[in-house]
Amino acid sequence: MEIKRNVLLILKESYKWRNRELLEPATGFVDINLSKTNFLKNNALLFVCAFTLSLGLHSYINEAFAGYLISSLSIFIGLFTSVLILVFDKYLNQKKEFDQSGITNSNVVLQQKKLQNFSRQFVFISLESLLIAVTLIAFLLLPLIFKENYTTNVCDSYFVKFNDWDFKGIKIFIKNFIFVLSRAIIILLLYKFIKYLFYIFGSLGSFLKGVFDNHVRL
Repeated sequence: MEIKRNVLLILKESYKWRNRELLEPATGFVDINLSKTNFLKNNALLFVCAFTLSLGLHSYINEAFAGYLISSLSIFIGLFTSVLILVFDKYLNQKKEFDQSGITNSNVVLQQKKLQNFSRQFVFISLESLLIAVTLIAFLLLPLIFKENYTTNVCDSYFVKFNDWDFKGIKIFIKNFIFVLSRAIIILLLYKFIKYLFYIFGSLGSFLKGVFDNHVRL
């Protein structure tokens, strides 16, 4: 599917730019690709931790929390979409001006290359953050729909009572399992969202410091 291919492209590009420098040496450079092994290795432990936390934080991920977070994420999506358009437009203009200038000075070329790479890094990591935000909103609809039922403590339900299961117990087990799993996904996605925001800000600070110091890191 076209949507799946485009989403995978964003994830792969974001992973690549999160694990390399803005400029790499011409020799010995190894391109970084996101594989299924890397994806599972990077997320397996995080998911186990998130699943464990979801069992204890059942009362905190509630209707009020979901409403507040959805409002915040909606503001972020609108703001960062505008910023991404501005950054990409600036990137295209600078690239066009540089190509037309015909400058061959090595220092200028390196600075321009670093600026172009930073634009790619900022765009793709921000795009992944936007995908995470949209996915979070989708999962946060569950506390809004089920309300008090969503915050049920699974330890007090059929979730752990294996000795007297019936059809009702199986239904409750499936419902509680879905709730716990969705809370784990919410915690995991929220962690990644905050992590990528800090990464973007840190990368921006590092890039600006390099510009102010007139220094290019090879």
